[in-house]
Amino acid sequence: MKRGKCGLAFGLAAVLLIVGEPAGGRSRKRGNGVVLAEARRRRPETPSPPLDTGPVGVLQEIEEKDIRTGEKYNYNQALYLSNLFYEAQRAGKLPKDNRIPWRRDSNIADGFLSHHDLSGGYYDAGDYIIFGWPLASATTVLAWGLLEYEDAYTQTGELGHTLATVKWPLDWLLKAHVAPDTLYVQVGDGKVEHEYWGRPEFERKPRPAYKVNATHGGTEPMADAAAAMAAGYLVFQHHDPVYAQTLLFHAQQLFEAALAHPVTFTLSAPFYESSGFNDEIAWAAAWLYKATGTNAYLTQAMEFAELFEPDDAGAFGWDNKNAGVHLLLYKLTKLQKYADNFTKYMSSWLPGSSSSIKRTPKGLAYYMSWGPLRWAANTAFLALLAADFGLAVQPYRRFARSQIHYILGDNGGFSYVVGFGQKGPRAIHNRGASCGRHGCECNNLPSANTLYGALVGGPDEKDMYFDDCHDYKHSECSVDYNAGYQGAVAGLKHLSLMGLLDSFE
Repeated sequence: MKRGKCGLAFGLAAVLLIVGEPAGGRSRKRGNGVVLAEARRRRPETPSPPLDTGPVGVLQEIEEKDIRTGEKYNYNQALYLSNLFYEAQRAGKLPKDNRIPWRRDSNIADGFLSHHDLSGGYYDAGDYIIFGWPLASATTVLAWGLLEYEDAYTQTGELGHTLATVKWPLDWLLKAHVAPDTLYVQVGDGKVEHEYWGRPEFERKPRPAYKVNATHGGTEPMADAAAAMAAGYLVFQHHDPVYAQTLLFHAQQLFEAALAHPVTFTLSAPFYESSGFNDEIAWAAAWLYKATGTNAYLTQAMEFAELFEPDDAGAFGWDNKNAGVHLLLYKLTKLQKYADNFTKYMSSWLPGSSSSIKRTPKGLAYYMSWGPLRWAANTAFLALLAADFGLAVQPYRRFARSQIHYILGDNGGFSYVVGFGQKGPRAIHNRGASCGRHGCECNNLPSANTLYGALVGGPDEKDMYFDDCHDYKHSECSVDYNAGYQGAVAGLKHLSLMGLLDSFE
């Protein structure tokens, strides 16, 4: 898998964030003034003021959440910071309650050249591309964690922020679905965006947008968007019923379009390449059945689930939904075959297995060198869900806790979550975080701004982490990195609230 470069930053609990100009002498590309003027005309809101490009710093105040007795790590703080990360990744017109002082409105003209408003969404990683497929996948995982562990978010005071975290990408997906069989799946040219190292607020050029439809197919992003909207319906059906119904309507249209034009998605290559679409169709059908109770969706989910083998050497993520499909179908049907399929997946991740998935000396289940923490966190999230569904309760919970605690510091005291703990990544591969009063620099010095809550890619196979912005395979972050991690932290918080953290020693 290839991915656009990205990154992070790390700082103290309260840190002076300096806002400044782009690198001295580096030119700013000026865009089409007519495009920007028209984009602003179409939006009734007044854009937020531009960044202060002088030497004045901005103090970002970070809350210190209380830790519950019996918790080794502060799950309240981890959930709070993860929501801050997603807020820092926002594109488009920012809300008045924006909590990230070094971020302002950016790329509000997205979609203008295509005659659609495609502003918003999350920047995928440390660049400024909107990739609709992994965005939708991450949104579904975030929504699943919220549905199963709402008590954790409520107790920590993060329910409102998490609803906003889930709603922001859903709003963009609704904008992107411009016709029953047409979905915009990417904004920004990968090559062009990667050549720009600066603030998103200073991008002044119109950006291309790319779509899939009956002529140019892309089953995977359509199905994943349908799954995200169906999961979003379940999240918002009691908080905002009208919005929830809108999501469900679009989810059903997108699913029908995905079925009608089954074509492997290639448009976002080489950054996101597909291994096949059967798992995405099964995933979307299962979520639509969960949302509607319509048996036809369950039948389709089960039929497509038969088309891929139980995965005993893979990892759940944006391209591979196999394990998630089997687990969700087990929850929906209680059929033993789905439990067996999921157990086969987990057998390669548990300690002592003979799987191809290695373990580092300090205990990280190491799937691949690019972003290894993301894969371990995703599987930890599924393991917690499976245990709650009655499968291998103690082994799965022990595994999940070990992986999340490794991320938070059970590796010699280094936290791989920016701003959590005393030691962690500081030189992050992230354009926005890198921009301070002396310009925007990618090197081995601490980034100017702190991207609180971001999960970095992680260490090498020997638990070594090199704190260097240039090492994007390990010092990057992405919206899909945090999704499973946040759900797993919420799952552990749920166990803490239930008094069960010590029940699987």
